[in-house]
Amino acid sequence: MVERRYRTAMVALLCSSAVCVAFGLGNAISLAAEPLRQVIDQRVSAAWQSQGISPAQPANDAEFLRRVSLDLVGEIPTYDETVAFLADVDADKRAKLIDRLLDDPRYASHQADLWDMVLFGRNPPGYDTDKRDGIQRWLREQFASNRPYDEWVRELLLARGNSVEQGPPLYYQQYRNQPEDLTEVVTQTFLGVQLQCARCHDHPFESWTQTDFYGMAAFFARLEMVTVGKKDNLTMYALGEKSTGDVLFTGPAKDQEPGRKGEPVKPHFLLGNSLDEPELPADFKEVKFENNKPPQPPHFSRKDQLAEWVTAEDNPFFARAIANRLWAQYFGRGLVHPIDNMTESNPASHPELLAEMTDWLKQ
Repeated sequence: MVERRYRTAMVALLCSSAVCVAFGLGNAISLAAEPLRQVIDQRVSAAWQSQGISPAQPANDAEFLRRVSLDLVGEIPTYDETVAFLADVDADKRAKLIDRLLDDPRYASHQADLWDMVLFGRNPPGYDTDKRDGIQRWLREQFASNRPYDEWVRELLLARGNSVEQGPPLYYQQYRNQPEDLTEVVTQTFLGVQLQCARCHDHPFESWTQTDFYGMAAFFARLEMVTVGKKDNLTMYALGEKSTGDVLFTGPAKDQEPGRKGEPVKPHFLLGNSLDEPELPADFKEVKFENNKPPQPPHFSRKDQLAEWVTAEDNPFFARAIANRLWAQYFGRGLVHPIDNMTESNPASHPELLAEMTDWLKQ
């Protein structure tokens, strides 16, 4: 499963020769991370040699302590922590420090803060800190339990429960009734792909077409936010999904005419097949959602099918996008940069390394 080895991957990243110049860990590393560390070392060292680059000297203990503390828990070390670390003569103290910081409650909080910004931005309108308490708490729980990325991203996209007590429905609430907006952010965040150009016309430089864009948008076309009550003076939202309704595609922007209704588009997985949907019963009647009542599930959920596909092991985008984000988090720049524009015309700086990290995360 994707990301079951996420923690070990971080140890390997922080212990590799690629970060020795910044963190200076040397040979101290846990055995679990050793195979991936060797892969990183081999690929990065080969790139240095081919380009005639001499790496800088490793960071000293004080520099390492400060940098890894900021990266993992978002805070500089205390005076006592600094004194203790500098006085420690254990040859493995740097690897052990990484393990301690990964077990520190601040680690989960820091990761939750980072992903809260990815999912909502710095100052999303109408979503102050109090309103996001539920999703922030939920994110902390995912990282505190070392839950695999494929599992918590699937749960986020499924969005069961409500926005206050569970959290994930708030992600959809900010894009309510906007399937096109959801298409853009979900593909950028979790697939590493920018489809926004194909919203109005086929992409001028990549292979993405409007058929790709609206085929993905169709997965979100039936979603509807429902108010299901209040708790602690916060409105609770739940995500409902109708059994009918389609995205209408009116053609390229340059060909649109006033009053043109467009044609319905069926859900289509990116670079994959169209979604097979069962026929509705002949006597089927759509349920109307009502506030203060949990929405009834649809006859067939497009959203659920998308959540399963996004996080599936054979998805060609997800694990690669997460591996690239992981690298960017600790190096300040992805192997593919920008991190959400992973295309043939924007290749990885170290393509073999990215491919091997992706495969390793899937094991």
